[in-house]
Formats: sequence, structure tokens, C-alpha cells
Amino acid sequence: MSHNKLQINTETADRVSTISVELSDLSDVSATAPTAGQALTWGGTEWEPTASSGAGGIIYIGEGASVAYYSSATNPANNIDVYFYDTSPQNSITGATISSTSNWIDSVTLPTGSYMLESCIALSYSTTGNSSYKYHNGSIFFGQSTYFGSTDFEVGTSNRAVIDITGASLTISVRLGSTSNLNTTAAQGNRQAERSFFSIMKIS
Repeated sequence: MSHNKLQINTETADRVSTISVELSDLSDVSATAPTAGQALTWGGTEWEPTASSGAGGIIYIGEGASVAYYSSATNPANNIDVYFYDTSPQNSITGATISSTSNWIDSVTLPTGSYMLESCIALSYSTTGNSSYKYHNGSIFFGQSTYFGSTDFEVGTSNRAVIDITGASLTISVRLGSTSNLNTTAAQGNRQAERSFFSIMKIS
């Protein structure tokens, strides 16, 4: 006669007190079998498998190489996108793509989600000057303007912004606003490749 009374939900212990328990044996977990990529979320009465939001992942562009600015880029001026150099940019955001030509990157396309963006521009000048830049989503600017100047001490202040993308994916670039005395593309030199970066973190 067994005196073993151990039980979890409908699972009872065997004669040596071993209980084989699966997640669905818990009373507040749905018995619906999950599929690959799903996660447990609280539905109000029980934990149930749902499509994962895909939170997490990063993109980082900017390896710091000493390379002259992209020769085919439009001369830096108001409303012109800036290029960032990286031979092997990091991208762990599912569904995100990076637009690259000869290792120079001008935009990133992001799927639905919320993102933290950060970037730093280091374009060079023909003489003393300063310029501003913001993020652009293919239609409008967003975020705050950040300025960078002609000396190395005036480069390094990063621009940060958060964007929520709903529905269709968006292509994001870093675009110049007001400019003064920026070098032409041919005269840019290495500073942009050496000191600039573009980073994106998916937060939800």
C-alpha cells in the first residue's frame, strides 16, 4: 500500500517519490503547445504562448579605420545624408537591414518596434565652422539637433533619439541640417571614418 501523497496538478509521484512535471502541468499555464519563437506572456488568467516581441538586439557601425570619405557621396551640405564606415557592422536586430556601398553605410531599415538611436559625426571643414545633424525617416526629421565643429575638440558630442515604428518598416539615416564651411567630399580626408559611429538598440 502506498502512502505517497505528493502531487503537482494531475501528476503524482511514483513509488520512489519521483514526479515528472511539464510546464503545462502548472495550473496557471495554458495547455496550448508553443511553437518556435514564441514566449510565455500573462493573458490575465494564465500564462500562454504568444509571438515574441523580438525585444533586444543592436546595430553598431563605426570601426575607426583610417579611410578617406566615400568618394561617391554628395558634397556635405544641408539636407544631405552622412555616410559611416565599417567593413563588418554588427547587426543582431531581427529583420533589420543595413545599406552599404564599398563599406560606407548611409541608412538602416528597421522593422516594427521601439529603438534608441545614437550617432556622432566627424566630417571635416575647410576653415572654422559648425554644423548640425538629426535623424531622418525618409519623410521628416526627428529628434533634436546636435552640433559638431571644425576642431577635434568639437567632435564627439553624440545625438540620441528614440523612435517607435508601427506598421511598415522605416529607413533611418543621419542627415545634415545647417552647415558652414564643410569640406567637399574629395577633401574630407579620414576624420569621418576614424571618429564617427551610428548605433541602434532595440528596446521593445
